[in-house]
Amino acid sequence: MMPECTYLYAHIILNVRNYMQAMELVCAPENFLPVAPSATAVGSHCLGPLLGPRVRYRPAYLYLPYSAAVASARSSLKTTTHNISAYSARQLDALGLQLAPLQHQVFTGVSYAEFRRYVLYSPAWRTWLWVRRTPAGQPIGYLALHAFQKRLVSRQCIVFRMETGKLPAYRGKDLLLLRAIGRMIWVGLRYPAQASYFFATPVYPTPYALVAKYSSTIWPSRAHDTPPDKQQLLLELATDFGLPLLDPARPLIRRVSWITRDEAQGAPAWSARRNPHVAYFLQLNPDYARGFGLLTLAPTGAGALLGSFLRYGWSKMRRMLPFH
Repeated sequence: MMPECTYLYAHIILNVRNYMQAMELVCAPENFLPVAPSATAVGSHCLGPLLGPRVRYRPAYLYLPYSAAVASARSSLKTTTHNISAYSARQLDALGLQLAPLQHQVFTGVSYAEFRRYVLYSPAWRTWLWVRRTPAGQPIGYLALHAFQKRLVSRQCIVFRMETGKLPAYRGKDLLLLRAIGRMIWVGLRYPAQASYFFATPVYPTPYALVAKYSSTIWPSRAHDTPPDKQQLLLELATDFGLPLLDPARPLIRRVSWITRDEAQGAPAWSARRNPHVAYFLQLNPDYARGFGLLTLAPTGAGALLGSFLRYGWSKMRRMLPFH
């Protein structure tokens, strides 16, 4: 029997998930119409007197009936969910062929066979895949979440790993990551006796900075030293997942080879001054553009994930709302 707090978490998650899915439709960037910052446009909004001339966009659903707004949103980008663990080899091959052009557009340094092995034919206990598509069904982004059951440091654990790729024009414009966080919360609630962690080897600053910003705890971190037991866990996971060591003096740096084509064409000027997490990543992994990843670990208990879920969701909501 699950403890009473588990039911409370489940109730909160269900309501937040439903709310965020609705906002993903209604507040999608393509559903906002540009409006000149005139007094009439500002005053016509219920918060106009408070917002003043900062208002530059108004959501399309303010001009259309609700049913038309939702229909318009659904006719734009859509997300398909795939329970990879339940798919046959034929279904996996068909899905792989759909994603192959996208993978080639986004990444270099990894072959199609390696992509299939990592994403579709992973030895994980469970794998879920979310694919973002155009109205015509063309994939423009994907996120794969794997759950591994492992015995680490003499304890049974659940380890989550993730691969994600998206065309540059569509990055940062949906709430796809929330679906993965919600699934991790669901697994944590179902198996509360097992410790759970998110293990990643980011090969460029943005994913690390994202996890560091929204997670309550992360290792390594600029805010605190990595405890010896977590350092051992990081190294044990790296060995278990076959990530080769490059330099004994830098045991947290491993060869991954998933290089985005943006990086291959020339590393962008990351704003390390504005984002301290980016600065810390660059300090530890200055050669990331060569396909080197930084071993990263974060606890994924239900409470920690729920906090990350709400922080990430609120941040995305503030960006999408027209009066931010």
